[in-house]
Amino acid sequence: MKMQDKPINNRDKSPNSPIFSLSDESLPPYEGYADDISVDFSIEETNVNNIKSYKITITKYKIVDKPIKGFTLIELMSVIAIISILISLLLTGMSQAVNSSKRVGCISNLRQMQLGAILYSGADSKGRYSDAENRWDRDLNYLLPYAGGTRNLYVCPATRNQISNTKNRAGGFIDLETMAESIKGRGTSYLLGGFMAYKTPYFTDIETREGENRVYSVLKTESSVASYVHYHTEFGLNGLQPGPSQIFLITDNTAMEQWNWPDKSDNHGVAGTSVGFLDGHGEWVPQSKYMRVCELSQDEGRSSLSTPL
Repeated sequence: MKMQDKPINNRDKSPNSPIFSLSDESLPPYEGYADDISVDFSIEETNVNNIKSYKITITKYKIVDKPIKGFTLIELMSVIAIISILISLLLTGMSQAVNSSKRVGCISNLRQMQLGAILYSGADSKGRYSDAENRWDRDLNYLLPYAGGTRNLYVCPATRNQISNTKNRAGGFIDLETMAESIKGRGTSYLLGGFMAYKTPYFTDIETREGENRVYSVLKTESSVASYVHYHTEFGLNGLQPGPSQIFLITDNTAMEQWNWPDKSDNHGVAGTSVGFLDGHGEWVPQSKYMRVCELSQDEGRSSLSTPL
């Protein structure tokens, strides 16, 4: 064996790997790095005139296959899996941030409408918070002079509802008369609940254009909301006086599926709903807590969706 000065391949080697060439008449020649070859050899010692000499005979050598290092399939799949998880977490975080922003915008709309309703009650001789004539009256046009803003005020940011410029005979907007059928339809995204205390002994006589109409519920006015005492026993609320901070006037909703309940077709889906209370504040209520919040406000004898209206 003899040492050489330069490598004859292009692979990176450590400085401890010597470079040598190998030649033997009985073996094919080899030139390369020391850690690329496995050699079997024998040594024969001779002593002539007290001078020792050694003969090295190579019996076999083997080129060691050392592939260039890279990613294995498992390593590559692990990296892809980690990247996928990170992207999923990032998208989830972005989605939550977007949903949170939409809820904030929705609650802001409700606060503005609630303040408009409070101004309306101050100007009304009977202190009414709405001009609703029955339990199913959803017309929000009465708020236009009091709540300010634009038609977008009556559209939840989580929907694609539209309020067109088409007017009714009274000068209000036709699309503010009714709730939208879905989160993509025309109409307001919000539900007006001008009455409470359905299925109780209480009633309200309403003066309408057609004459006096008796509604077997309590119209929400400054006096009725301030003094109302809960009638039904669901959730142990009997005898409780909720007051304006726990009685709502407007919630975000659609006309599909369950009324006054956050389901998959509603503005924020099954996550929950935004609620505007009569002290002027707005609040996000998750679906798991909504039934009690609704019963405390509306006093309809409901403890679950299975309770008929």
